[in-house]
Amino acid sequence: MKKLTLPLIGFVDSCLNVFYRRYPGILRSALRHRWTVLGAAAGLVVLSLMMMKSLGVELIPPISQGEFSFQMELPEGTPLKQTEKIVRSVEDQVRKLPDVKTCMILLGRNANVSWTAAESYENSAVMNIKVEGKNLQLAETVAADKIRAILDKYPDLTYKMQRPSLFSFRTPVEVEVYGDDLDSTSVAATLVEKKMRAIPGLTDIKSSWEEGSPEAHVIFNRDQLSRFNLNLEDVANTLKSKVQGEVATEFRQGDDEIDIRVWNEDTDRNSISDLENMTVARINNVPVPLRAVAQVNMGNGPNEIRRINQKRAIVIAANLNGSTLGTVSQEINQMIANTDLPAKVTASLGGQNEELQRSFRSLYLVAGLSLFLVYFVMAAQFESLKQPFILMFTIPLSIVGVASILWITQQSISVIVFMGFIILAGIVVKNGIILVDYINNRRESGLAMTEAMIEAAKVRIRPILMTTLTALLGLVPMAFSTGEGSEIRAPLAITVIGGLTVSTILTMIIIPILYSLTEKETIPEVVEVVGARHASPATGTVGAQA
Repeated sequence: MKKLTLPLIGFVDSCLNVFYRRYPGILRSALRHRWTVLGAAAGLVVLSLMMMKSLGVELIPPISQGEFSFQMELPEGTPLKQTEKIVRSVEDQVRKLPDVKTCMILLGRNANVSWTAAESYENSAVMNIKVEGKNLQLAETVAADKIRAILDKYPDLTYKMQRPSLFSFRTPVEVEVYGDDLDSTSVAATLVEKKMRAIPGLTDIKSSWEEGSPEAHVIFNRDQLSRFNLNLEDVANTLKSKVQGEVATEFRQGDDEIDIRVWNEDTDRNSISDLENMTVARINNVPVPLRAVAQVNMGNGPNEIRRINQKRAIVIAANLNGSTLGTVSQEINQMIANTDLPAKVTASLGGQNEELQRSFRSLYLVAGLSLFLVYFVMAAQFESLKQPFILMFTIPLSIVGVASILWITQQSISVIVFMGFIILAGIVVKNGIILVDYINNRRESGLAMTEAMIEAAKVRIRPILMTTLTALLGLVPMAFSTGEGSEIRAPLAITVIGGLTVSTILTMIIIPILYSLTEKETIPEVVEVVGARHASPATGTVGAQA
């Protein structure tokens, strides 16, 4: 082990020694061309900000756990046997995929409904998938694309992919369509959904608006009821008890109580004609069928009435595929602005985009507070307001490193990256503090400003690099880890590594230049000796009267 480490240590030490020797000369040259160096640094910061605008924006990096599910739905009214037949066919094809480890079907269930719900969804099913592989994120993506291709073979089947989330976040993209009139709102939602399907980067697009379950609508004829001298409420209750049943008594067995429900046989209520022929009253022992006092029509009942902020709304949800939340959000907002919606119908973008905006506003406040506290502490230590202001310029210098490393690693700007930048605000100033503090110390001892900065550069370069390297090396395992949750840890470590590395290099040049522009050169005062009479030409000594 020693034979392997000694050459590496020697190489690193020789590189550092070269930098130690050349750094004072580099600093002297930078001080002679101060405005050129400052202009170049400002250009790098502006270029970095432009690079960051080209990066994607997302709330939290997608986390791959090797598990995901598909919520599948057939048209309302599809019997359970037909649903099972189609779902079993899908399951057989999915199990043959190479990366799929397990596939489990939950028939008659809806992923958006609590498990404790008593209602059964005969037209719905949930398929849970678990994949395996060295790269779970890649395995998930490949398997999900193949499963989507299988599901697309069934034209009546709609589906939506869902991943288990470590955080309670909403669907990445949710367009909320508001309107009081349900018909016009549904028309607008259909139009928005159609346009969303043309936007690249969106997949699993699904609207909350669905046709309700088929049902029989009974419309009573009040004139006929009056002619037969029948009460509407009595007739309706009779019909309800025959179709839905009525609890007549209870069967007790030990501590259990079982309801005994009485209703017509299934053969007497299987069709519209059976319902029309159902006896709802008797007049002089003559049966009165339902068709004599009412009209029975087939229709669809409301499947769901959703309200958001006390407003009736339809939500079109979608997942991301090969794009970022920020890019897609801009396209959706532009699409909504260019869409002619019916009167009194509005649409807005919600989902994770809304949470992203709220999170960023909170982080802006946190970043501002952290900058204030850093400045406040430095002002108290230096007993000056000017020098801490100079040191605060190390923070925008770190943007150069953050933008560069995010662009190289193709990382998106997220809440995690923002948190890393806030951490940098308290780390990058330490190098400037070490340098400026020693410059002040040497100037107080009588050195000129330039010489004090050069000597500070020679003395403080080693501890600055040592503290920076220890911080960077400690973050390397986090940046390159591949275990569970690495999608969350890696962006934080990468942000700090890039910002701290570039900021350290630029700080060693820019901070002395800013110091020289804001501080005045102190000239030693010449004190006249009281009682001076003459100076010796030979020795230059001053003679004084005793």
